[in-house]
Amino acid sequence: MPGEKISDITPEQSEKPDIVKSTKMYLSTDETNVYIVGYADFKNDLTQISSTELLDFAVQGMLEDGKKLLSQQNITLGAYPGIEMNL
Repeated sequence: MPGEKISDITPEQSEKPDIVKSTKMYLSTDETNVYIVGYADFKNDLTQISSTELLDFAVQGMLEDGKKLLSQQNITLGAYPGIEMNL
């Protein structure tokens, strides 16, 4: 991740939805950008839900506070899908 300092911004267990077993989130900034990367392990079997749907749920969760989605692009890291967003 860009930036010299990487901060662990993992939410407390009490702030996580009940279906989330564990999660990690990291943040890095530079002069004009904020970069966040994270993952979640779920308690339930989510194999019936596509990765696209799960990522869409994550985007919607980030927009709940009234943020505006300026752009969105699908990305991959090896075999793992993700979304790059500008809010």
